[in-house]
Amino acid sequence: MTYLGALGIAQAESTSVHVQLVTEDSWPPYSDVNGQGLSTDLVSAAYLAVGKRVTVDVMPYARVERHIRAGLVDGGYNVTRQSSTEEMFLFGNEVLFSAPASFFFKVGNGAHYKSYDDLPNDIRVGLIIDYEYGDIYEKNAHRFNEFRVSKQSQLIKMLKTGRIDAAIMFDKVAAYTLRELDLSVDSIDKGFPNHTSDIYVAFSLKRSSSSRHAKLLDQGLRLLRETGEYQILVEKSLQGN
Repeated sequence: MTYLGALGIAQAESTSVHVQLVTEDSWPPYSDVNGQGLSTDLVSAAYLAVGKRVTVDVMPYARVERHIRAGLVDGGYNVTRQSSTEEMFLFGNEVLFSAPASFFFKVGNGAHYKSYDDLPNDIRVGLIIDYEYGDIYEKNAHRFNEFRVSKQSQLIKMLKTGRIDAAIMFDKVAAYTLRELDLSVDSIDKGFPNHTSDIYVAFSLKRSSSSRHAKLLDQGLRLLRETGEYQILVEKSLQGN
């Protein structure tokens, strides 16, 4: 079945009940200040393929998680699926995409650190407020002196001025933000990989409709992959990133 054929069938279903989601404002090219990017493209297309309308509000990531947990919305993205988040949210089976993240250091310092074992205790690590950084990071977090901020650009500026010793950023997000700041890729040192996040829509445990919304999203994402629309959206959204 073609994507358009699947879409035609889906649109015959009722769209009277929409899915209310939230996303963050500081994770381009996945979700920018207006909520635009690959994540929104995929979620919107997946629900459209099964005949559901989506409304998306944009806010800082910390508020995204709070809104989902409180049941103020049906769900939100871009949430990393790991041990800590599986206790807080309901997830479907289909991942939106996977995103690799790395440690970044001030120029000249990256070569000194090859793994977590090389990182000294009390190293100053810059992170985004309420972001998840994988189970390995959680096991080591007690050793570090964390500095949490709300914007990717802050992490880069803090690295360059020496206010922090390291930062963890998603690779494509770091590259995008450096360009936005009119900085070259060698303005900071890219270090060793931290983790690869499987990115999902997280649904509220306080809403009875969450299970159905998750199943519909899974169905829509499978349709996008089967018809080739998924790869088209990925290539279009990440072109040049």
